[in-house]
Amino acid sequence: MSGAFGAARSLVIASLAVSVAAAACKSSSHATARDGGDHGDLISGVGGSTSGTGGATAGAAGAAGTGGAAIGTGGAAGIGATGGTAGSAGTAGTAAGAGGTAATGGSAGGASGTVGSGGAAAGSGGAAGSGGSQAPVCNPACGAHRTCVWQGGVPTCACVTGYQMSATGCVWGTVPADPGFQNMPAGAWTLPQGATIDATAAGYLDAGQLNLPRTAACASGGATRQSISMPAVADAEPLAITVAANADCITKNGPGCWAMDMDTVINGGVISVVEETSPYIVQTGCLGERAYGGTFDLIVRPRQWEVCTNRYTDAVIDHVQIAPSATCPQPGTLPNGNFDGTPNRWQTWTQASSGLTAVAEIAPTLGSGGSAAAHLGVRSACDIAAADELMSPPLSMPNLAVQVHFNGTAGAKARVLVDNNVTMAVLTGTGGPASANVCLLETTKGMTQDLMLWLGDLPSLPSTATSCDPIIQDFVFDDLEFVSDASCPAMPSLADGGFERTDPAVAWDSGGSVPTQTGDTVSVDVTPLNVHSGARALKIVNSEVCAQRIAVFPVTVPSSAAGAGPALQFFYKAPSLARSTLTVTAGSASSGNLVASSAYTQAQVCLDPTTSGQNVSVVLTLAGAGTGGCAVQAAETAWFDDFAVTTSAACPGR
Repeated sequence: MSGAFGAARSLVIASLAVSVAAAACKSSSHATARDGGDHGDLISGVGGSTSGTGGATAGAAGAAGTGGAAIGTGGAAGIGATGGTAGSAGTAGTAAGAGGTAATGGSAGGASGTVGSGGAAAGSGGAAGSGGSQAPVCNPACGAHRTCVWQGGVPTCACVTGYQMSATGCVWGTVPADPGFQNMPAGAWTLPQGATIDATAAGYLDAGQLNLPRTAACASGGATRQSISMPAVADAEPLAITVAANADCITKNGPGCWAMDMDTVINGGVISVVEETSPYIVQTGCLGERAYGGTFDLIVRPRQWEVCTNRYTDAVIDHVQIAPSATCPQPGTLPNGNFDGTPNRWQTWTQASSGLTAVAEIAPTLGSGGSAAAHLGVRSACDIAAADELMSPPLSMPNLAVQVHFNGTAGAKARVLVDNNVTMAVLTGTGGPASANVCLLETTKGMTQDLMLWLGDLPSLPSTATSCDPIIQDFVFDDLEFVSDASCPAMPSLADGGFERTDPAVAWDSGGSVPTQTGDTVSVDVTPLNVHSGARALKIVNSEVCAQRIAVFPVTVPSSAAGAGPALQFFYKAPSLARSTLTVTAGSASSGNLVASSAYTQAQVCLDPTTSGQNVSVVLTLAGAGTGGCAVQAAETAWFDDFAVTTSAACPGR
């Protein structure tokens, strides 16, 4: 696990510089059937009122109706909704009363005609129902993290899943079991091949540890797991998971060795680290909606096949535990999206060149209607200004997006990043108010991750200037919220694989060498002959021998299917590549040099199956491949369209 938030703000900067409430007691809900007809009037000579409606399912016969107070004409037959056995007749000459309650099934319809001579008419049978009388309601006032249950026929309050009773009420219990790997209870964890629990080890946070040999991780994936049951969001408080993991030398030589990076997965989602402090052995991540309301496998696993390289040592997992957190957001929310909250938990920071001052602030009056807003400003081509806060998007909202209102310097570009360094969208200032919807990927739905607003070129991409030239660029952001946008994909493994969205939030970034030729661009082409399907395609042009043009966007790696591994498929055309190389990389995988093609051709890149549930960056690169220095050469062009994330039998699975 890697990344940082809060106390580890400096680590985020370094990482980016290197890479791209109390629940009320629940009531039982039962359909109830009314008991037969209304009871007969007690006044002499008057029969019952109109017949009662039966229950919901066919029941047994109603009992005899209670006789009226005086002799009179027999009551008319009561009418039931659907037939069961007729209710018994009232005593001759007596007004018929209401039908009795059925022993099983719905209530019987009672006789309730007007008073007359003779016996009362029989009531019709009871209608279909679940019981003859109204079921009791479980309704004591329960406190926080409790629910109402029946015990021995008596309603009482019990702690919800994950909580246990204490002297002060229901408090969070021990989840998962045996968090310190002390083998208590024995067998709580399912271990991968070659892994062992050393219950007597000194450990880092506490006694006991799990030893995970690098060779075992390479052979079997190294996933350690346990089934856990989690409460519903409404019944719980914000929760976080803490994992302590490092190399086998932490108890011998301190933190000076480098272990396999570990990921923690719940319900298919890789939990993002939001807090880690040096020496980065103990890391904490907030749980999102995906981790609540069910029984799931909690998995701790090595991050990628990179664990098989000799730069890593055997791993030690010392502690894994879920606990309440006062700093994690409520699942399903974007806290303080209007920046008006008190206290304001948005973090701001800058990186500026010598002699100039970048701006990152929560300005009290720059927002809509004079409200607060985030204000970012750079005064040099080398400056960076950013603001970030934890968000916890809902799991079930379809076509999920973050709506952003902004006002930016005309032509300036700001970025919206998720999970510390994944660029989800690029916003271009117009010099006036604008709004955009940033589509979110599957890795973000139901998870808690960092949401960052960024002004200034990412260090992983080239600057738009050759030096730290003075510039003036400002962006104001306000009124961020989750929305459903039909132009965002329903099952988003990538945000805009066909480049069809016209929303101001562009779902891909561009970069490469600083172009010296006007036509060397990365742009959207709407010429019908250059589009594979739909109305738009991505176009990359390069005319310099030692230059390159790139486009970058994230994709979510899917899980392997039976006999098939995760894959990225796409269509491209490049009529001439005599002086250029064209490649597509996705994480650690690469297409190799694509061959020239005057018509659209489908290609595929196999994705690393060990990164399932995570984002990887897809990079499209058109680079000059000539000789003789950085001269200008004849321009060459490549087009891309219809990217898709899928599984393929030609790709290895896991």
